[in-house]
Amino acid sequence: MKIFYDVALGIKGFKAVGKSAGIKNAKKDFALIFSSVPAVCAMACTQNSFKAAPLIVNQMHLSRSNGFAQAISCISGIANACTGEKGIEDAETQAAIIANELGIKNEHVLVASTGVIGKFLPIEKIKQGSSGISGELGISENDFSTAAEAIMTTDKFAKKVSAEFNG
Repeated sequence: MKIFYDVALGIKGFKAVGKSAGIKNAKKDFALIFSSVPAVCAMACTQNSFKAAPLIVNQMHLSRSNGFAQAISCISGIANACTGEKGIEDAETQAAIIANELGIKNEHVLVASTGVIGKFLPIEKIKQGSSGISGELGISENDFSTAAEAIMTTDKFAKKVSAEFNG
C-alpha cells in the first residue's frame, strides 16, 4: 500500500481546517482533522497518574471504538489539564459537539488541548466555532496549514511533516 501527501490534495481521504473560535482572541485556536472513514489509530500515553482530561477521554474512546477514530479536534490556548472531573466532562462535550457536527459516533472523535494548565475549556466558544464546521473542512495545502497554525502555542512556526512509504 502506498500512502502519500500531495501538496495540492492533502492526504487522501482526509480534510482539515484551522480557525479562530475566540479562545486566543484573533489568533487561530481551533483545528479539526477529519477522515472520511474510521481510521486505525494508536495512542502513546504517559504512565503518569495525573493524565490531562483529553488523554483520559481519548483512551476511553479508543477502547470503545476498538482503536478506530475519524476526527481529531484540537484547542490551543487552554490545556484542559489539572481540571478534574469537569475537565473530563468538557472533553467529552467537545467530542460530542464535533461528532454531532460531522454525523459520526462520539467515540470516533479524539480531542486534544494545548496551552494554559488549570483552566476549563470555553464550551460555548467551542460550540460556536464548531457550528457548520463540516462545510469548512478542505483538502488544500492551506487547509492543512491553517490546522497546523491553529495548534501552535509558543511555537515560532507551524510544524508539518510528510512521508511516503510502501507497505
